[in-house]
Amino acid sequence: MKVVALGCSVGPNTLIVTSNIIGMVDNARTRLNRKPATFQFYLNDLFGNDFNTIFKSLPDFYTRLVEDKGHKFGPCFINATPGSYYGRLFPSNFINFFHSSTSLHWLSQDPLLGLTREAESLKNETPRRSLREVISLTLNDMLLEVLIEDEKLDSFNIPVYEPTVEEIRHVILEEESLFLQRLDIFTMSWDEGINDSFLDGNIRAEFVAKYTRAVMERLFYLQSSRQKL
Repeated sequence: MKVVALGCSVGPNTLIVTSNIIGMVDNARTRLNRKPATFQFYLNDLFGNDFNTIFKSLPDFYTRLVEDKGHKFGPCFINATPGSYYGRLFPSNFINFFHSSTSLHWLSQDPLLGLTREAESLKNETPRRSLREVISLTLNDMLLEVLIEDEKLDSFNIPVYEPTVEEIRHVILEEESLFLQRLDIFTMSWDEGINDSFLDGNIRAEFVAKYTRAVMERLFYLQSSRQKL
């Protein structure tokens, strides 16, 4: 089974996807009474990513994998595939499964770049929701306080498109590689993961601010570097 992790980055979370996929496939294999699968993982990110650090962590990763799952799963091979997924990374019909976890926040290019004028208008027509709506309101407050200039605020772009359920359904059915049995939407609170109901609002707000910064800080940095925002 050949699997690609797009936008793998480097850090504690990089190999969690690998472990989870191995676990899910092995559980399905056991349930269906099949032979263990052989896994080939390709970690993809831009050329500047620190793949050496990932490789240095592999011995510990393999040790934990055996401790957690025993020797029931098949062989697991992990490689790096540096490059941008705006171009071709693999031959046709080569990969079984692609995984990407919120990598749109780290795009190296605007996803609407080079598209039609109608497609370009999507970034203005897409409803602003949740986190991005709050960021928008914050930037407008900064404008009112003369901390940023009007034209620079107008040029600021978060390259994320949030499709509707019907758009997702249409793409899956039109592509015809998959059969859609069930499509669910899960709504989570901003402080999901905090189980202590006795924590006050300030601590919860700090938790939300920290994970928001983890996702958005680099995007703001890149935008400000180009525009002096």
